[in-house]
Amino acid sequence: MPSSMRLILIMCACAVASGQITPSHSDASSEPAYIYYDWIEGGQLRGGRIRVDPENPLHAATEQGESRVAASSWTTVIDNGPSANRLDIVVVGDGYTVGELSAYASQVNVLLAPFFAEFPLAPYASYFNVHRVDVISADSGVDHDPTQGVSKNTALDMGFWCGDIERLLCVNVSKALTEAAVAPESDLVLAVANSSKYGGAGYTGLATLA
Repeated sequence: MPSSMRLILIMCACAVASGQITPSHSDASSEPAYIYYDWIEGGQLRGGRIRVDPENPLHAATEQGESRVAASSWTTVIDNGPSANRLDIVVVGDGYTVGELSAYASQVNVLLAPFFAEFPLAPYASYFNVHRVDVISADSGVDHDPTQGVSKNTALDMGFWCGDIERLLCVNVSKALTEAAVAPESDLVLAVANSSKYGGAGYTGLATLA
C-alpha cells in the first residue's frame, strides 16, 4: 500500500481513537462535510480537500440518512475483545463479483498487516477489531478506471475523477454505511475498490482506497 494512502487511513483511525471523528452510527455533525485526498508531486506528498455537495447522490448520507437494507454477509477477521472497549473497523468492498470475493478477502488481509504496523497505530493494534463485509457487485471494477468515462454497475458506486480530480476515489456514502452496519459494530469504515489504480479519499468516519 502506498505510504500516502497509509497516511490517510492512519489519520482517520487516529481521529476516531482520539474522539475527533463521530462514529458512523452517531448523529451527524452540523459542521460542513469535506472529502480529503492526497497525491505525489515531485516526490513530495501533497493533499487537499473539497466540500461535499449534498445534492450529489453519492454523498447525501453525509448530511442526511437514507433507508436501505443490506443483505451482505460479514466476517470478523481481527477480534481483540468486546466492542464496548475496542474500536471497530469495518471493511466493505466494491466492484467485486461473486467469483472475486476470495480475492477481496485476501486483499483485505494484505491491507491490514502494514496498516497496523504503522506508527502510531502499532502500539495500539490490540485495541482494534476488524470486520469484513462481503459486498457483491454485478460488474468487476469501478467507474472511470482505467480511464475517465468507463462506467461499471457496482454495489457502492465507487469511482475515480470525483470532483474532476483523477485520484479522488468517491463512494456512495449511504450505501457504504448501510453495508457496514451489518457488522456487529462500526467506528470507522474502509471502502476498498477493486482496482489497481492509485487513489482514495478521507471522509468523516469513512475512507476509500484501491
